[in-house]
Amino acid sequence: YVRRSGVAGHKKLERTMTTVMAKAKDPALRAVAEATLPVIRMHMQVSNGVLAAIGRSQQAAAMPAGRSR
Repeated sequence: YVRRSGVAGHKKLERTMTTVMAKAKDPALRAVAEATLPVIRMHMQVSNGVLAAIGRSQQAAAMPAGRSR
């Protein structure tokens, strides 16, 4: 879920909003894209952090008992 919705979904949305900013003829639509793009990028960073934390947690759970990095 985090990988598909949190990371990939935000990457797709970022590409879409970047395209809207560059190509939309409606100034209001461009303004919406410009205003939301920083929020989308912040959410994408958070999603990447969550995904990394999940990966670290899964790696730690897979280590034999008594061993640490």
